[in-house]
Amino acid sequence: PIYDALEHKQYKLAYKLAKQATQKYPKHLGLRALYAVTLERLGKVDPEGLEVGRLVLREMRNTGGPGGKTGGENGSGLDEGVVNTLTIVFKAARRLDELQSTMEVIASEAKGPESVG
Repeated sequence: PIYDALEHKQYKLAYKLAKQATQKYPKHLGLRALYAVTLERLGKVDPEGLEVGRLVLREMRNTGGPGGKTGGENGSGLDEGVVNTLTIVFKAARRLDELQSTMEVIASEAKGPESVG
């Protein structure tokens, strides 16, 4: 329903649905990223949407991604769907550099310390 509302440019409805979903499932990073997109569509990208996006990134970094310490789909700590969704918000706020640097940190932490020598 959230995607349908966004697709039909019913941004207030999408916002309402996303807010309800994030309240029901507060740890679901994908829903929180989608909530940030609804804020962006309502013109509230900065500071509200951006702050939600930052919180999602922080959670991904702290937990190693949606799948826990083992990470997202590829074991890197990055969930491609969440990152792609957040890209919309950070691009609108002209903060892609912030998104990229955080993703690099998450990926490097997931690799762990590399052997020297």
